[in-house]
Amino acid sequence: DSKPSESTPDIEICIVIPGQHDVRELADLCCRSFYGEHQWWSSLLNPISGMQRVILFEKVLADLSNRIWKHQSEGCGSLQLAINKLTGEAIGFIDVSLTLYDITSC
Repeated sequence: DSKPSESTPDIEICIVIPGQHDVRELADLCCRSFYGEHQWWSSLLNPISGMQRVILFEKVLADLSNRIWKHQSEGCGSLQLAINKLTGEAIGFIDVSLTLYDITSC
């Protein structure tokens, strides 16, 4: 018995270069992607895991803020954010970097 496949609705996306104003949404997207959707009650049942999640979120937030600043100031690579045109929600993010090693700067 074969089940009909579920189809996902077509969405239109636009690609933008993220700025510092996007950092919190990007950090949320990254944390949800790596650690799953946060359930409010899980912090009540396990406060330590809630604190760990807050600490991880703050580290991701700082890292993304630094990446955006570096890409804007040094221009080495490209950050791109995919946004759902209908909802405005961030749905994807890539960081393509080019780091040059300069032996004289060591």
